[in-house]
Amino acid sequence: MKKSKIFFVIVLTTCLSSLCLADEFQTKVIEVNKVILPKKPDTYMEVRHIVLRGSNKEIGNAFGKIAQDWLGVKQPDKLSEPLYAKANQIYIGRNYPILSERIKGIAQAYNLPSDVNLSGSLSYDLWPEGAACSMIYFPPNRAKKTHAFVAHNFDFFPMTFAKMMNFQGPEISSKLNSRNFVMELYPNKGYASIGIGSMDLVSGLFTGMNSQGLLVSQLVCYGSPVITAPEDMKKNCGLDSFKLLRLLLDTCANVEEAKMALLVNKMAVGFKGIHFEICDKFGSSVICEMDPKTFQWRFTDNKNAIQIMTNHPQYVYSKIADFPSEKIAKASCQNNSFNRYLKLDAFIKNHNGKFSLNDGKRAMEKVYSSGIADMDYPLEMRTFWTEIYNLTELTMEVKFYLRDGTAGSKTGKPSLVFSKPFKFKLNV
Repeated sequence: MKKSKIFFVIVLTTCLSSLCLADEFQTKVIEVNKVILPKKPDTYMEVRHIVLRGSNKEIGNAFGKIAQDWLGVKQPDKLSEPLYAKANQIYIGRNYPILSERIKGIAQAYNLPSDVNLSGSLSYDLWPEGAACSMIYFPPNRAKKTHAFVAHNFDFFPMTFAKMMNFQGPEISSKLNSRNFVMELYPNKGYASIGIGSMDLVSGLFTGMNSQGLLVSQLVCYGSPVITAPEDMKKNCGLDSFKLLRLLLDTCANVEEAKMALLVNKMAVGFKGIHFEICDKFGSSVICEMDPKTFQWRFTDNKNAIQIMTNHPQYVYSKIADFPSEKIAKASCQNNSFNRYLKLDAFIKNHNGKFSLNDGKRAMEKVYSSGIADMDYPLEMRTFWTEIYNLTELTMEVKFYLRDGTAGSKTGKPSLVFSKPFKFKLNV
């Protein structure tokens, strides 16, 4: 009887110690994990603010815990082909040790062996690449207060992944971008960063900024290389566009470093072609696009110049005079990449003086998406959020789509109702 009591005390002490350690971990690494925009019956999305600080393994462990608790992700992503999975593990270990450590933490959160071959993603609601967005970089010499900043619209489809891909069958997931996050990371190795993302808790940023004043954004690019056979995704080792974006934020301090990082790494292409715009607080920007024939990066560099990017390849259409007339004529489609570019170009040319952050917001209002997308089959598209990043002060302001408003009398397209603006600042 006495031995039983002693055994019970030992077990109870162990359990209490584990709970205390778990609580300590939650407080130490997960500094913030709260809903800042709850989803209501008449609104589209939920947004959560997450702040993580610690070693990269600890951050990976936090990713795993949050993915299970918030998103119901039962297992982390893996490549199903063993040979390619092992090659991917070796590649990440050699070329992206920060992610390798985060993967070890994810494995720990799921009680998996530390050497398990995980892909480095915690995906949910399925995972398209990029989005049909618009953005402008304003260098310091063209901005009031000489603060470099970026204005960006994120546009996507208000539906499930299955409907977007025209799959037949039951709807089994939440709608695309209906569970989003504002993520701040403060790792002990690598630069701190902030960005907005969805669909992959580990690296699912569409745009992000780091503590060095470097911003990276990925947009859909029609004409970039894609995978056409689903079975090829099983062999897709390397860094997909999300992981590559995160690598640039983790490791690069300026545009030149980011270009070199792109050149020495392997990008694993997906179902949608993408291009990157990379900007820094020093006045440099570059559009990075992969040639579908040679798989080589094409760089369109800018120094101290405003840079617009939408969804057509900049190295192919480097001048407005090169835009295809039949595409421009398709003015009825507000999501057309060339028309959005022209609207933003006109806004800039008609502006007097230097640009303020509010000017950036007004520019993005010119290219809101609230109609049918420019696709092979008709799909509704909405602007899900508008961001303003100040690369000098390391601040970010964003408003999120709530619902459709009243339809315009001339266009018949709905207005968009947004949330109040949310403001954030990297704490470095």
